[in-house]
Amino acid sequence: MAKIKVYSEIQHEIDSKIYGHFIEELGECIHDGIWAYSDKIKRLPMLDDEHLDHVRKDLFEAVRALVHKDGEDKTVLRWPGGCFSDHYHWQDGIGPRNQRPVRENVHWKSGIFRFIKSADGVPGPDYNNHFGTNEFLMFCEKAGVEPYININYGSGTPEEAADWVEYVNGSADTKWGGERAKVHPEPYGVKYWGIANEIWARWEKGHERWSSDYARRYLRFAKAMKERDPSIQLVACGTSKAEKEGGTLFAEDAKTWNRTLLKEIEGYVDFLSIHTYIPRSRFMWGSSEKYARKEKAARAILASPAMLKDELNSAWQDIVESLGKDTSVRVCFDEWNLWYHVKQVIKANYALVDGIWVASVLHVLQEFSPVAPIANLAQMVNVLGLIRTDDHGIVKTPSYYAFQLLRQHSHPGYLKTEVECESYESGKFGYIKPLKTPFLDCGATVSKDGKNITLSVVNKHLEKSITSSIEIEGSSQPVVEEVIELSHNDLFAFNTPENRNNVIPTHIAIENKQLDKFEFPPHSLTILKFIYDQR
Repeated sequence: MAKIKVYSEIQHEIDSKIYGHFIEELGECIHDGIWAYSDKIKRLPMLDDEHLDHVRKDLFEAVRALVHKDGEDKTVLRWPGGCFSDHYHWQDGIGPRNQRPVRENVHWKSGIFRFIKSADGVPGPDYNNHFGTNEFLMFCEKAGVEPYININYGSGTPEEAADWVEYVNGSADTKWGGERAKVHPEPYGVKYWGIANEIWARWEKGHERWSSDYARRYLRFAKAMKERDPSIQLVACGTSKAEKEGGTLFAEDAKTWNRTLLKEIEGYVDFLSIHTYIPRSRFMWGSSEKYARKEKAARAILASPAMLKDELNSAWQDIVESLGKDTSVRVCFDEWNLWYHVKQVIKANYALVDGIWVASVLHVLQEFSPVAPIANLAQMVNVLGLIRTDDHGIVKTPSYYAFQLLRQHSHPGYLKTEVECESYESGKFGYIKPLKTPFLDCGATVSKDGKNITLSVVNKHLEKSITSSIEIEGSSQPVVEEVIELSHNDLFAFNTPENRNNVIPTHIAIENKQLDKFEFPPHSLTILKFIYDQR
């Protein structure tokens, strides 16, 4: 029998911003996803809000249930990109909607993406700027999340970015703050601002070959933006381990990019951004993602959160070695997800295996919260999305439910866990290297008053349930209040428009509330909520 021990001493407070998300003008994320354009979708119930009257009600309710938690700090929502941000001019998206210009989605309509089509549409539909700055910020206000804006570094100017800060955060007696006050009298007070996206990459508008070139131009943006609002916090574009390995698509000094950059922009940076998509396979350009729906792939996918730990450690070490261990600069992990196939940039669906992977990644983010307090799953709707929309309703994927369970049932206090169980060895799959991984993966959190503990457990065994003893340090015997499972007999089960509730969380009845052991189903996520009965 396996053993799980939960220690009672709080290791750190988990920052709610690790439960963040990301939206972009790409595929059907915003276009006919968050914002309804087609007549079929506009026949559905919309929000009763003059500024958000093209946001469908069912989608908004699913978003709020995913991101907002009563009584706890807000998480963050990043916008407008992504690669899109380095083509986006914010002034196109303000003023009367019927006067806003229609623009070509330059990045997502060019390069390899111009050849990608599916029954769900194209990666880069033209956009008419109806979901602009005010719509985004009011969406955030209503959903209960903090906004995080990525400015246009690639085709924009420092002055344009500074004007955007003034529009959003300036008082009504400033030029651009006065324009905003016509729609929203009070400043929005947006704290987090990113300067560039993946600017080390040749696919990005404004690509920089050298970190020093980025640093010099970054400082022009940072100083101009800070002049309008000194309180804002800035996110600089960093490289993750994959880019550091080099290649023709990346900057000449990708390996040393982070350390060179940080030293040159010290004093004008609060976060270093990194991105990671798994499995980064060549098959993503093929005709099908069925290659990922095999047991070999599943074993590798479920082992891969260990690689995300390596990514966070690597970025943190770059920060410490550049700025010293007492620095206030932290990691911003503002894009992460599974990306199997290129057509998922239009509309994706995720299976149970993907959902329990999400839970394991959130365990990593809870652990690393002190050094990486912001993280954004990319993306929220349709495009690599947790929520999938159609003309009749929405589909909440198993990834949605896994994320929601961790967001809603985890507490702020992070507790150390110790697990004794068998391990397995996975093979190489795409970018994922061979790994040895315990079958059970746990996360434990405690409430602010110390009276409630949540233990979340992923069983990565594909075929067998695992019975484990459960010990909570300082408790005479664990008393369980609630047990919720996300499981299905099919590891690759999906939710679809034909069966929207195929994989959903289930409440498990427990006869003996004094729970000192539990059987975890194969390929599952289990949430156990305990009353902390101290000795």
